[in-house]
Amino acid sequence: MEKQQENIAPRICSRGASYYIWQAGDTLAALAQRNGITVSDIESFNPDIPFQSITPGTEICIPAAVITTQLEGPVLDGTGMDDNTVTPNLPLQPIVPSPPALACPIGYAARRVRSGQTYADLLIDNNVSYKAMRNANPNLRPGSMVAGTYYCAPPAGTRETCSPNRSYAIADGDNLTAIARRLNTTTGRLLMLNPTLLPTDFSNPGVVICIP
Repeated sequence: MEKQQENIAPRICSRGASYYIWQAGDTLAALAQRNGITVSDIESFNPDIPFQSITPGTEICIPAAVITTQLEGPVLDGTGMDDNTVTPNLPLQPIVPSPPALACPIGYAARRVRSGQTYADLLIDNNVSYKAMRNANPNLRPGSMVAGTYYCAPPAGTRETCSPNRSYAIADGDNLTAIARRLNTTTGRLLMLNPTLLPTDFSNPGVVICIP
């Protein structure tokens, strides 16, 4: 009897964090400096990751940098009418920093929500399922889309989020049996890894499936 491999659930990052694939040569200190955060910030968002023995290809969560708003201009102390006095009703303008780069899983594209775009528009424009988009972007709120928000777009045709580097886009001429034979696995294993798909879906070119 074939030994069944464990079906590893996709990593879900909490709101305010983005995905990142650990690369050879990465260090916690370098990642923290690059993203404007601390080593402790990264460790606290990934309590289950053994960073002392982490291997390339491991998916982790990177928290967003905490920005302290700075104000330019004279200080309002209310003690005199000199050059340091700010006229009421003329608010100081904050410095708005550029958002840190979004780290998406391999094969995913970092994009921005356009003005007037709804969550349904994201699914239609990227041709992915609700589950795939939701798992990849738990920070997006379907009922309250904000223009300019960064998100990770799964590959077109994705119906669910697979473990890193474990997906396959069905090509012309493919079918469930042929794919299983090519990947040296069983049809049952493929169906278990893709619970939302019908056996006939494995013959539809462009559909992205999870593979062992």
